[in-house]
Amino acid sequence: MANKKTKKAQQDDPSSANQPAGLTINELRGRIAAKAYELYERRGGAPGQEVEDWLEAERMVMAEINSPGTKKAGPRRRRSARSNSG
Repeated sequence: MANKKTKKAQQDDPSSANQPAGLTINELRGRIAAKAYELYERRGGAPGQEVEDWLEAERMVMAEINSPGTKKAGPRRRRSARSNSG
């Protein structure tokens, strides 16, 4: 575990800002790259639309990550205790 960042170091790392919880920046980039390549192949492999493919892939991956069915890391909400006053 020598290469693992501490929780404090991760919070201070600007490269981790705005990335989905539970994914490293490299994992996120990898997912986007794979999706962009998939879009490229669907278009028949024609060059010249790399930026459009990347942006569309980014949008698609972020939508997948943020969809309601996707588990997200984060604090759990506590249920409020019922009041016995009455």
